[in-house]
Amino acid sequence: MNKDKENILIEVSGLKKYFPIIKGIFRQTVGQIKAVDNINFKIKAGETLGLVGESGCGKSTAGKSILRLLEPTEGNIKINIHKSLKLDHKSSKIDITKLTSKDLKKLRQEIQ
Repeated sequence: MNKDKENILIEVSGLKKYFPIIKGIFRQTVGQIKAVDNINFKIKAGETLGLVGESGCGKSTAGKSILRLLEPTEGNIKINIHKSLKLDHKSSKIDITKLTSKDLKKLRQEIQ
């Protein structure tokens, strides 16, 4: 296995979070607000990522989507978990978007 791939702690690819615009007497969706649109990044062990931008540009929404405090509209969030974290997965690299609420709760207690 490639040593670089082992050092990746988190990999976010194609992350999107859209909020529906609902109008009218029948509460129909007439459009979407693209709060986060196609974010991609990797963080390796020992690296730090800073997310900067203007007020209202989607920084908090991106963070909440990565933690699944908000459900992402689309994308993958893969995290390399420590072996001591007892989740219902055999691999140490898991896709957060596919976790059960039980496993997600355990994971959130470990990542901050």
